[in-house]
Amino acid sequence: MVRAKCNEQNDLGSQPSVPASLVLRNARRRSSQRCLRSQVLGIVAVLGFIIGVLDSTADGQEKAGAQEANVGVVRVLSGDWFLVGRSGLIQRGQALPAGGKIALVSKGQKTRGSYIEIYMLNGLLMSIYCDKLGICDRPISLPETIQSPPSLSARFWGVLKSLVSRSERLASTLSRGDELQDAIVKLADGQVDLGLVFKKMKPGRYLLSFQSIAPSRAASEPALAQVSFNWEPGRSLPVYAPSLRPSLFQIDLLEASTEKHEPSGTDAWVLLVRSADYEKSLAAFQNVEALTRTWGEASKAESARTFLRAYLEYLATQELR
Repeated sequence: MVRAKCNEQNDLGSQPSVPASLVLRNARRRSSQRCLRSQVLGIVAVLGFIIGVLDSTADGQEKAGAQEANVGVVRVLSGDWFLVGRSGLIQRGQALPAGGKIALVSKGQKTRGSYIEIYMLNGLLMSIYCDKLGICDRPISLPETIQSPPSLSARFWGVLKSLVSRSERLASTLSRGDELQDAIVKLADGQVDLGLVFKKMKPGRYLLSFQSIAPSRAASEPALAQVSFNWEPGRSLPVYAPSLRPSLFQIDLLEASTEKHEPSGTDAWVLLVRSADYEKSLAAFQNVEALTRTWGEASKAESARTFLRAYLEYLATQELR
C-alpha cells in the first residue's frame, strides 16, 4: 500500500494572542487533515492504475480468444494454399480460424487440379475444387461463426486434428464392393459379435487378426493374432476371444490362401465396449454416421471414414478413462 508521508509540523508563526495549548491543537488538526487527504489521493491513484491494467489484460484476453476461434480442420489438399495475412502454407490437420481467408499461391491455369477439403465444426464437409478456370483466383472467405453439434465436443476436434495429421493411421483400402465396416462392438463374456462389421461382406469363412490401436497404448504384437470367423448374415455365432478387453482395435482381413496369412489390405476399426456401455456408445456413433451421410456424394467415402475413425478414437478416450 502507498502511504503518504505526513510531517506534523506546527505552524506557530504569527498567531493571535491565544493559549499556546489551543494553537498547538489546531495546528495538529490541520496537519492530520492534510495527511489524510494525501493518503486518500494516493490510494485512488493506485486503484486507478490497477483497474487500468486489469481492463487492458481483459481486452487482450478477449482479442486473443477471438483469434483462437476456429471453424474447421483441413482433411486433405492439393496445391499451395495459404491463409491471407499469415506466413506459411496450410497443412493437412491444420485448424482454420473464423473469418479467415484462404487462397492459392498460383493463379489462372496453374490452379487446375488444386483442391482443399475442410471438416467444418458444424459437422459438414466443405470441398473446394479448382476445376474451372478462375474459380480459385480470389481468396475464399471462411465463416465468421459456426456452431458445433452437441455430439462433437471440443475434445473430439482435438482428436480429429491429431488423427488427420497422423496420415499413416488412415491408410485403409476402401474397396469398391464388399468391405469391413468400422463399428461399435459389444464385448460380453469373452464373446465378440461382428455382425455390424461384416454386414456388407459376402457370406463365407474369413481369417482375422485384432491389433490394439487405443490412443494410450503403444504399438505391440496383435492382441489376437489369428481367428477364424464364419459369416452368415443373421445366423453367425460371436467370435470367442477371452483375451480381448474393452479397447479400440484394428481388425485386419488376412489372406487365407497364402501360407503366411498376411493382411489383405482390408481392415476396420472397432471399439469393443462392455454391455453396460454398448447402447449409449452405439447411439452416439450412429448419430455421427447419420451426419456424414448428409455429405452426399460417394466420392466422400474416404472423408467420412476418416471422420468416423476419429470419433471412434474419441469415444475410446472417453470409455477407457
